[in-house]
Amino acid sequence: MKQPRSTTRSPRSLTWWPRPQNSAARYARGLTAGAPGYTYEINDHIPRGYTADPRVDAYIDRLADWQQAICREVRELVHAADPEVTETIKRTDRPYFVLQGNICALLAAKDHVNIFVYDGAIVPDPEGIITAGHDNKTARTVGVRRGETINALALTAMFKQIIANNRAGGWRKLKGGG
Repeated sequence: MKQPRSTTRSPRSLTWWPRPQNSAARYARGLTAGAPGYTYEINDHIPRGYTADPRVDAYIDRLADWQQAICREVRELVHAADPEVTETIKRTDRPYFVLQGNICALLAAKDHVNIFVYDGAIVPDPEGIITAGHDNKTARTVGVRRGETINALALTAMFKQIIANNRAGGWRKLKGGG
C-alpha cells in the first residue's frame, strides 16, 4: 500500500517545497529527499539572507520532487558557506553559484543530480564524497541519487575551501598555472 505523502502544495507554482530545517540536522537524523519524515511546505526552501535568482528557481521547479529537494539542499548549503555567494545561470540553463569565481554548478540527470565543484582538484576530500572527475583539472563531481543523503558537513567544508581559494586568486593561481 502506498503511504500518503506528508506535503503541502504551493498554490502559486504547484510545486513541492522542503520544510525549513538546516541540512546538517536532516543529515544527522538520516532524512533524505522523499524519505518518510521528509516533509515539504510552501516557499520554505529559501533561507533568509540571500537573493534567489528566478532562473535558478525555474530550473529547479522543472525537476522531479526528489531532484528539487537535492538541488534546494545544495543551494542552502552553498549560501550558508558564505553570505556573499550569488547564483546565476551559465551555459544556457545550468545553475551556478559564484563568489570571485565558480564554486559549484548543478545538473540534474535522469537518475541522479550532479554537483560540479570547481576546485581544480586541490581541495581535500577526506570523506570521499567526490564520485567522478578525480583526474579533471577544473571540476570534480559529487553525484547524489534518489534516496541518498548529502554529506552536508563535508560538502560545506569543500564549499568553504573553494571560496577561500577563490578569494586567494583562484585554484589556477594556487596551483601555479595562472
